[in-house]
Amino acid sequence: MDGDPVMTRPKAMFHVTSSLNRESLERRGLDWRHMGAAPGIAGSDELELEGIFLARDRFEVDWFVDMAKRRGVSEVDVWEIDVDQLRLLESAENYIFTNTRCIRPPRFMESGPSRHRCAAFPDS
Repeated sequence: MDGDPVMTRPKAMFHVTSSLNRESLERRGLDWRHMGAAPGIAGSDELELEGIFLARDRFEVDWFVDMAKRRGVSEVDVWEIDVDQLRLLESAENYIFTNTRCIRPPRFMESGPSRHRCAAFPDS
């Protein structure tokens, strides 16, 4: 199943990934057809679904960062994504994702150890 459409639409959302994927994202954009140099944040070497997982806010960014830490990812990047023209869906597990094949260019927000709080949100 593709997922259910998301009713409320923020202007921007965030994608958390290993810093090892930075070069690929800068070269190709964010594209679910190209797994990067590192497995997904959840530890999978293959696609969990045909799409790109997105975080809605600081809480969800921190949740993905903590997941990365639990999986042994030492450095993560947070990318801001303009979702205005994207189709946003909700997975069966209630994660937001887009099945858009390529998002160019994502805006780099920050990099750091997976134990940090997200600098993209100054009050964290």
